[in-house]
Amino acid sequence: MTVIRGEHVVLRPVQERDHPLILAWQNDPEVAWWMDYERSFTLEVIHESEARAEVEGHPFLIEADGRPIGRIGLNKYRARDQVCSLYVVELWGLSTNERAFRSYEKVGFRMERFASARARATACTIRARS
Repeated sequence: MTVIRGEHVVLRPVQERDHPLILAWQNDPEVAWWMDYERSFTLEVIHESEARAEVEGHPFLIEADGRPIGRIGLNKYRARDQVCSLYVVELWGLSTNERAFRSYEKVGFRMERFASARARATACTIRARS
C-alpha cells in the first residue's frame, strides 16, 4: 500500500516497528477511558490485531509534521476495482475531550455536528476539509 500525503497529514502503512507505539497508545489510561477499553493490551494482541487489520483492510499510521499522532484503517477496499476514493474522512470523539478536538482542527478537520452518544458525554462528528 502506498503513502497518502495530504496538506496537513501523511497516512502511511502501519509497520511492525509501529506496534510498540500503538501498544503504548492503547494502554494509555486516558485513551483507554475515551475508547472504553475494558482491559489492557499486550504486544501479542497488537500483533494479532494489526495482522487482522491487514487482511480486512489497510491500516495506516497518521503523521503530522513527521510525528505519529494516530492510527486509522481503510476497510472494504475491493481489489478488483484497483482504486479507492476518499471523499470525506469522518471521525468522532467525546466532546469533553477538548484537547483531542483542538489537535484534529489543527491538522485540518472542522466541526460539523454534535450527536448524542454514550452516557459519558456528547459525541460530535468532524470532517476533513474538502
